[in-house]
Amino acid sequence: MILKSLEILMNNNKKRGKILKVEENLFCEDCKNRYDYYEIEKSDGTIQEIKSGCDCEAKQMAEQKVKEYKAKIKRSEIDRMFNKSKVNDDLQSATFDNYIPRNESQQKAKDTMQRYVQNFNLDNKQSIMLRGSFGLGKSALAMATIKEIKEKGYTVLFYDITELIALFRDTMSKSAKYTETELINRIKACDVLVIDDITPNLTDFEKGKLFSVINARVNKHNIITTNNTNKELTADKMLTKIYSRMMMNTTVIEVEGTDYRLTKK
Repeated sequence: MILKSLEILMNNNKKRGKILKVEENLFCEDCKNRYDYYEIEKSDGTIQEIKSGCDCEAKQMAEQKVKEYKAKIKRSEIDRMFNKSKVNDDLQSATFDNYIPRNESQQKAKDTMQRYVQNFNLDNKQSIMLRGSFGLGKSALAMATIKEIKEKGYTVLFYDITELIALFRDTMSKSAKYTETELINRIKACDVLVIDDITPNLTDFEKGKLFSVINARVNKHNIITTNNTNKELTADKMLTKIYSRMMMNTTVIEVEGTDYRLTKK
């Protein structure tokens, strides 16, 4: 058996190198197969180990392929959701290059978001809240940020609070394409979630759904924009509960200035 295995091994790849060690008829505790072990010195000096007859490596490769396939499907689903987001033309064209700060706070916000992109790492979960009045470019900065993160190969979602709640209402329809659980799972699975224009002016139903989203996103990368103060966002018990979860590992960036829409000529 061992001579035949050696002959096949060397004939399959004559450039494989020098066989340093051979052990015959070993038993693998994992796959329960008998196998022959070869230790080979390759032409570049590195050592390669081969277990002829052991299925463990093939099983690991198959499991990795399945994992990669599932990740590809997840990415496709999230990308499809992102592409269907109801984003206006201004936001669709938002980039860091076309965001022009008008004061120091806006420059600080831009610099912070650019560093967020540069340092983005799934192992170091960080969230940001951009807070300030209307028309200061908070949404544009959030969109510019996730565009660049998406270009780095990560999955992103962008929803304003109205559209986010509408997605939950859609799951109640008989023609719904996915259940509420599936929706939550997809939102949970994305690498970065933007919730734009969070407001305390929500019904009990809407607060409940927002809490479900925030709860699913604990210890993940999130970007939140709001026009409201801490006091307004904690006006009742449920809002306080949402805010508490939302602010876990979250840095608040205050954005100041005058509504740029009102100053356009």
